[in-house]
Amino acid sequence: MLDHSYCACVLWSRSAQKAHTLVTTDPSESLDQHNRGRYMTARDRPWELLHTREFGTDSAARTWQERLETADREGRRFELIGLDPEDFRP
Repeated sequence: MLDHSYCACVLWSRSAQKAHTLVTTDPSESLDQHNRGRYMTARDRPWELLHTREFGTDSAARTWQERLETADREGRRFELIGLDPEDFRP
């Protein structure tokens, strides 16, 4: 069993209609920090945790994060994580 796992996460801001991807060992704490305004993403609050995927290594999680960011640029973010984009329209 792993001491801890790494999660690639997608946060979603309904107000800004945009996603933010990150890698963390504690998705709930990262979400709380983003919603408390600790990061540059503060102007887009509130954030919600849209997707998490667990990995055994930091490098595997970062590889998935890169795939998520590429999919976002190509307009395939929701397809990649298995969600309906219509659920996220304003």
